[in-house]
Amino acid sequence: MERDIHRCVVCHATQFDKNKDSDTCQYCGGHKELISKQVNKPPLGIKPKWLHNQIRLNDIIKAIRRYINAGLEIPIEWVEEYNDLNIKYRHHQRT
Repeated sequence: MERDIHRCVVCHATQFDKNKDSDTCQYCGGHKELISKQVNKPPLGIKPKWLHNQIRLNDIIKAIRRYINAGLEIPIEWVEEYNDLNIKYRHHQRT
């Protein structure tokens, strides 16, 4: 929803107007002047897939290190996922 911001020249009230047809202040009836136009921003989207996968790769690396430090066996699924992501996203690590 777009809302312009107006200020009354008489009472100086700031108004966030949805109704663009009225040039009069809703408080005193004086003339309003446009202060700024608000542009609709799209809602927040999602992370790019490469960034999500890079974060996932870093999480896997950290988990593997924790398991090694604890002397535990590393699940094969982690190693396989690490290998897949490392091959696909290796070039993003350098930048």
